[in-house]
Amino acid sequence: MIIKNADWHDGIPAAFGSATVDQLVATVLSNQGPNLRHLVTSIFRLPVPADEREGIRLKMIEALEVIGRQSTINRMRVERLGVPMDS
Repeated sequence: MIIKNADWHDGIPAAFGSATVDQLVATVLSNQGPNLRHLVTSIFRLPVPADEREGIRLKMIEALEVIGRQSTINRMRVERLGVPMDS
């Protein structure tokens, strides 16, 4: 739904808020390609209260860091999404 930007469901923020880092890693890995940037940006900009959005954002960053540690190419991809990876 987020990727297609077709429908909104009030359960979307709750689903991402309760998702584990591993679940977010799986979501990112299953949405590789041209839609990935839109997915990540949409999650970072969920229309929810700032404190709730920040918690979701931090979990997404952690998930992207996990992916970035998997390989050099993933590290570069994660950095292109705006998440700095420590050397």
